[in-house]
Amino acid sequence: MSQPEIKAEKINSPIQLMAAWFVMLILLSGVLLTAASQIQKPDWASGYLIIFTSILIIGVVLYMLLMLTKFRPNLQDGKEYAQWLKDQNRYSESVLLKSEGPSIESSLKAKLERIKAQSNEPERNQIIDEIENSVLYEADIANLPDSNKVVSAMEALGLSASIYDEELTNDYEVSAAIWLGANIPPSIAVPAIKKAASIWPQLKYIHLSSDGFGPEETHWSIFLGGSTATAVNDDKLKPWTVEEINNLEVTSVVDFHNKIRAKYP
Repeated sequence: MSQPEIKAEKINSPIQLMAAWFVMLILLSGVLLTAASQIQKPDWASGYLIIFTSILIIGVVLYMLLMLTKFRPNLQDGKEYAQWLKDQNRYSESVLLKSEGPSIESSLKAKLERIKAQSNEPERNQIIDEIENSVLYEADIANLPDSNKVVSAMEALGLSASIYDEELTNDYEVSAAIWLGANIPPSIAVPAIKKAASIWPQLKYIHLSSDGFGPEETHWSIFLGGSTATAVNDDKLKPWTVEEINNLEVTSVVDFHNKIRAKYP
């Protein structure tokens, strides 16, 4: 009878990884039980292998049951998982799903940077910058009153913006967080934060995607109106004052991120 064959290069999603674990459990258990049946001395060795195999099977089964129940959303592919995080109105929790090789956004940005480096025409580079902003960087807006104003403001800044399709809520205070993609440059992020806060004064918590466990997609987007409970209870963020947000300046990425992290616990 042919043995199951696992090809590592074919495993590209969490659910496939769990299937591989199950196959490995069958193979390993078979090896251990076969060894136990053939060992005669010392007398305790075969019993030890049988007990160990039983514990191994129970442990893996319990692990898989936990993953298929409590952590079922974490087993989705990257895009579906990012969508689930948006459904939860939080970008700062759960498991990081790493993709093989650079992301589409990273590859596109690198190509645009090469094109700009080869061009000496300021007008052409300005057009490339506008394309980069609208294609690479996305603004997701919580479904709150005046959300259309926020969308218009983000689009005026050159971002691709849309209202997140979720039930409308009139309680601003439950959506006071900004989940900021770490790959969004300060020249875009700072004006976006200032403009959004001028429309929605309740926005006072900011968290970087690189300091959480969201998938790759979250590093290229800004979510306006994230969960206050997540920001306060889970991330323990300190609030920004209106004056502090208004005084934000476009600096280097390192300085900008350090300023955001200064509000971390």
